[in-house]
Amino acid sequence: MTDEAYKAKEWLERLGELYARAEKIKKELCIISDRLNKAVINYENAGSGKADLMIRQQQHEDALISYSDKKAQYEREYLKFVKEEFITIDVFESMKNKMHVALLFDRYINRMTWQDIIKLKKYELKYTQLHRHHRKALEELAAVLPSEEPRAIRAIDERFRKLIK
Repeated sequence: MTDEAYKAKEWLERLGELYARAEKIKKELCIISDRLNKAVINYENAGSGKADLMIRQQQHEDALISYSDKKAQYEREYLKFVKEEFITIDVFESMKNKMHVALLFDRYINRMTWQDIIKLKKYELKYTQLHRHHRKALEELAAVLPSEEPRAIRAIDERFRKLIK
């Protein structure tokens, strides 16, 4: 694999890293949500003591703030992931060999394992042939990446600005 193809592979692997980061925050959000639900139950089932009621109310408010902060963080991370995924798809569209595009799409956008790709029988390739085509796909991507990535970033930024407004 050439250095450029390796850089293209690293560029594609950023999607998995961004997705994993967003999913980690999503799991943390679920934990906070469970804690929030528990705080609500405790708050609603408060005993006769006034101190307990105040403490439970404060715990509930703390959980709400924590949930709100974590949800905002998740939305930022997920939006970053989606934006990068759109940029990647836009760059893929400039590639000539559609089999290479489909292979890279399955591997990096759909996050399929090599075994899953082989099981699809979509490519009718053996394991070594699949890796050879993957290497060629990375080389093709590496050839278009320097010119297409900046263009794709500008195009996606423009689309996102329109969506957010």
